[in-house]
Amino acid sequence: MLLAASHIYFSAVDRLGLRRARITAAAILLSSALLETVGTLSGIPFGSYQYTDAFGPRMGGVLPLAIPLAWFAVVAGANLTLSQYWRDGSRAPIAIATGAFAMIFDFLMEPFAYAIRGYWHWAGNVVPPQNFFAWFIFSSLMAWVTPIYAEPARAPDPRPAITLGLMSGLFIAARIAHGI
Repeated sequence: MLLAASHIYFSAVDRLGLRRARITAAAILLSSALLETVGTLSGIPFGSYQYTDAFGPRMGGVLPLAIPLAWFAVVAGANLTLSQYWRDGSRAPIAIATGAFAMIFDFLMEPFAYAIRGYWHWAGNVVPPQNFFAWFIFSSLMAWVTPIYAEPARAPDPRPAITLGLMSGLFIAARIAHGI
């Protein structure tokens, strides 16, 4: 996850400049860490789940370090990709499309993360629909309030699209291999 987030971050630096990329990264990393910590402890907004030790070191014994990095990779990567190739898109529709992409990405990733790798456990062993809606809403908001939106670059940067494509491909292949 560190490599994926780094790949997206360096693309953001090239596209947005160092200051805006840093602000965007800090905003997404901090807000997603807070959101996921509250979610883990309260079940709101995602539903009731608990992280396992399989996901690596945790901050404060609650949140795996990889979780905010995943949010950054997905939200920033989707927004950079969409704003690059959706030439007539403005900030609001691209933020909404970023949320839709994040929701679909989470749908692909969930069985891999909880059923195959055991990174977390859902109460009742079922992913609640509110999890997907929360991904949509909060990814859209992060894309809207951070300075991630940028006009298309003159020379397209395929790094965010390639990174997200590889991650999605991994989740799809794992689901197929495990019959999920």
